[in-house]
Amino acid sequence: MASPVRAPEPAELLVVGGGIVGALCAARARENYPDWAVTLVTAAQVGDGASRFTAGLCLPVARSIEQRAMVTDSEAYYRRHTGSGFLHRIEMIDVTADPAAWQARLVGVRAFSNGRPALPDCCRVSSGETALRYGGVLVVNAAGIAAALVGPGSGVCVQSRTDVRTLAHDGTVWNASVHSPQGPRTIRAHRVILATGPWPWPAGEGLPDGGGDELRTKRVAALELHLPDLTPGTCVHFVDDDIFLLATPRGRALASFYRSRWDVSPVGCDGTIDAADLEDGLAQLAARFHGSGPSVLGGRAFCDSYAPERHPLVMRGDHRIACVTGTSGSGVRFGPALAARALAAIEDL
Repeated sequence: MASPVRAPEPAELLVVGGGIVGALCAARARENYPDWAVTLVTAAQVGDGASRFTAGLCLPVARSIEQRAMVTDSEAYYRRHTGSGFLHRIEMIDVTADPAAWQARLVGVRAFSNGRPALPDCCRVSSGETALRYGGVLVVNAAGIAAALVGPGSGVCVQSRTDVRTLAHDGTVWNASVHSPQGPRTIRAHRVILATGPWPWPAGEGLPDGGGDELRTKRVAALELHLPDLTPGTCVHFVDDDIFLLATPRGRALASFYRSRWDVSPVGCDGTIDAADLEDGLAQLAARFHGSGPSVLGGRAFCDSYAPERHPLVMRGDHRIACVTGTSGSGVRFGPALAARALAAIEDL
C-alpha cells in the first residue's frame, strides 16, 4: 500500500526501487536531510523481490579495502537498529583448507580455530580442513526492515505498484513518467536514485551508463533442508565450495550454493525453485553429506545483478542522478554503506 505521507512536488529526492537498498536510500536521506520531501516508487511492494527471498546473512568478509569500509559502515548502521525486531546474531563456523587466507578477509571479528567442527553427523569434512568459529554475525530480515524504514512515521512518501517508464530532465527538475493502477502521471524531483536491483532502470538521457557489458544478472538459489541436528543460531560455511547451511526454526536449514546461471531475466522469478535449481543444488551438496543427505523440503530462488569481482557499483549521471547496481548478492550486507555513497553522489557540488 502507498504511504499516507503526501510529498510536495517537486520532491527533493525520488528513489526508484523498493528493495532493501532503495529503502535504505530513502531512509538515510530523511535521516541526513529531515527537511527533504522524499518519494519512493516501487513496481511491487516495498521489500519484494530479492529482499523477500534473501537469507539476509551479513558475512563480515571483504575483497578489498573499500569493501572493508562498507562492511564496517553497514554494521554500524544496523547496530543502531538492533531493537527493531528485524535483526539477530548467530555463530559462524567457516570450514576451509586455507584458514590463514580466509581470516585475512574477515572484518571486525576474531575467529578461533578448533580443528574439526561440531557439525551434524551427516556432514562430510576432509582431514585437511579447519573450522574457524566466531559469533555476533548479523542476519537481517531484509523485507521486514525495508518496510519499517519507509513505513508510517518515516516521512517517506511510498508509491507502490507504480512503474517508472521514462526519466527526463527539463533543465530544472527530473520528470518521471510513471504508470500505476490509477493511470499514468508524472512525478517531479530535484534528485533521483535508481536502486532497481536486477531490473533495468527507465529510459532517459543523462542517466548513468549502466555498468557496461560486464554487469550481468545471475540466478540465486537455496534449498530448504530437514536438518534437526544443526545447532540453532548457527551457520556453517564451507568456504571452498561456497556452500552455506543456515539453521532456521523447526529443525530446518537453508542451504545456499553457487549457481552458475547467468544472463537470466528477473521476469517470472517469483521465489520458486525449478528443476534445474534442485538438480544443481543436490549435486553440490552431495560432496558435503554422507549417504543421501537430508531431505529437501522446498527452496527459494531470485535474481540479482552482479558486477566484476562482486564489487557493487554506485554510478553518477548528469543533473544529480545516481544508480546503485551490481550488488552481487550483497545488497543487505552492504546496503547502508551503498545508500550513503549514493546520497553523496547526488549532493550539490
